[in-house]
Amino acid sequence: MGATATPLYEEASERVRKQGVAMAQDDAILALCEKSLVAFLRDFLSKQPGVRHVPAITVRYRESPA
Repeated sequence: MGATATPLYEEASERVRKQGVAMAQDDAILALCEKSLVAFLRDFLSKQPGVRHVPAITVRYRESPA
């Protein structure tokens, strides 16, 4: 990689970071991520030895302490 590649990578990295921040604020994307997370957790927990029932899983947000 030459010296010209470094600025391109830095620019791409910054652009991707900004897009990620914007996506993290989209309610539809958050809802889809929550749904996927809950489905994964229920599936994972249901496959553990001795587990007969997985209770409802909810996602709650709270402010982190400063």
